[in-house]
Amino acid sequence: MITFFDLDHTLLSADSDVLWCEFLLQHALLPDPEGFRARNAEMARRYDEGTVSPAEFCGFYVSTLGGRTPAFWQPWLARFVEDAVLPRITRAAYELVERHRAQGDTLVLTTATNRVITEPTARHLGFAHLIATEVELGDNGCFSGRPSGELNMRDGKVTRAREWLTRQGLPEAALRDAVFYSDSFNDLALLSAPGIRRAAVIGPAYGFVKSILPRVSRTFHGRDLFAPAAAHLLNGVPLGALGPPVGGWVRLERPAPTRRADGALEAHVIAVDRFGNLILDVGPDDLPARPTFDL
Repeated sequence: MITFFDLDHTLLSADSDVLWCEFLLQHALLPDPEGFRARNAEMARRYDEGTVSPAEFCGFYVSTLGGRTPAFWQPWLARFVEDAVLPRITRAAYELVERHRAQGDTLVLTTATNRVITEPTARHLGFAHLIATEVELGDNGCFSGRPSGELNMRDGKVTRAREWLTRQGLPEAALRDAVFYSDSFNDLALLSAPGIRRAAVIGPAYGFVKSILPRVSRTFHGRDLFAPAAAHLLNGVPLGALGPPVGGWVRLERPAPTRRADGALEAHVIAVDRFGNLILDVGPDDLPARPTFDL
């Protein structure tokens, strides 16, 4: 069986492109640091919203490599992985990868981030197969700062996955038995491609779950959110992979009905549903056998 893993916010608890830019700024490897920092934050925001195009996204981050050789970047990449990437690979991510490896699965890391940045991470995690956005190398031996070929993002991930199958001598039908792990609706094209039957959402945001499930209501979260999460857990996804723990709970004070001197019960409306029904803070034990109501 083939198991495809996304990288950012799936196996890595951050975005590798954003981390890379922060690393470059920290070490003064980019011109106009303040302007670039603002553009980086804007690009990350638009990616999370799903409003940035693959050409814009991949082109922006590949541009950071331009004008320098692979040999120049090699020591910086090793330092980047050690300082910024490895601390953000969770224990749950290691366990998930190892579980699929122990099952004998063929493991594939597929990411919109470029190969130059992600190849060291893929090696660290033991991936023999990496599908990533490729980077153009100029005639002068320096990176041109432009992507090359089909971008591995959105529909491009589907195309690149099929190309990978062809290179491996595998039929496209192999996708039907594959497992896909992702966190983002930017991978919706791959997760919902025809024939694909198994997709696991890691750390699901409400918007992403809403986009891949038939419907997510505002009230039936047991059915629409908790049940899918339970299904992932039963399929062996570690609890920690579903998202970070939540702290700082606030207990809301709920009003209670009061009994007046004349014996009447004074209640409070605590909610109004979409049909106009009033939900009161009154339970069965608060009412006589045959109550009457005054509004």
